[in-house]
Amino acid sequence: MGWTLAIPSNSVFSESLVEISGGVVIGDFTLPVTADSLGSSTPVVSGTDITVTLTGAVSTPGGTYAQAVLGQGKPSGIRLSSAAHLRDAVGNAAVTGTTASARDVGEILADLALVWNENGLSAAKTWAIGNMVINSSKTSPTPYAIRNIGAATVVLDIAGTGTASWTLQSAPGPDQFAVVADLGLLGKFALQVPGTMSARLFSGQVHNFALRLSTPTSTSVVGVQQGMTLTITASVY
Repeated sequence: MGWTLAIPSNSVFSESLVEISGGVVIGDFTLPVTADSLGSSTPVVSGTDITVTLTGAVSTPGGTYAQAVLGQGKPSGIRLSSAAHLRDAVGNAAVTGTTASARDVGEILADLALVWNENGLSAAKTWAIGNMVINSSKTSPTPYAIRNIGAATVVLDIAGTGTASWTLQSAPGPDQFAVVADLGLLGKFALQVPGTMSARLFSGQVHNFALRLSTPTSTSVVGVQQGMTLTITASVY
């Protein structure tokens, strides 16, 4: 999984360049940001553009590459690390760059994808809660594990709907129920739904959690089945 990036030569170099010695290879470029990597495809030089495939590189929307900020998931830059295959019209070798001179790759809107870790599927899961009495709690019988299979680092958020008769609130009340999450399976049900489950989930990383439902302290309906929907969404970090 990756993105196609066209690098205008005139924005990186002072003049147009041509390929020599078999042509540009992917190893001629370096991405300074931690965990960014170049794909295995062969770069293509066409006129003043060099097209490469990036895997794992993603810029924060609106962010700009900076030498001082190279942590994983930060805005990506790219630089020429070998001039073995690029010359100008009169044969002068291109000048290789440094971390300081690397150029911002620009905003990349990546495809985002989440799956359940145990089966690799994204279909909705169902928790058959069964009968519960008023003012009681029940924990999900098995933990959940979500894996980020997209190439971007993401933020995970969870939100929920009310039922036919009750509203979802931060704490139980009359005709009000609550859902909390145990993030990381630490036995601490501290996250109120809606909320942020993970402020930064890297590509390939797994997020484990469990849920606990608390019923209303009192209800205006009795013996009526209630159902809710919880939705987990990913956005670019």
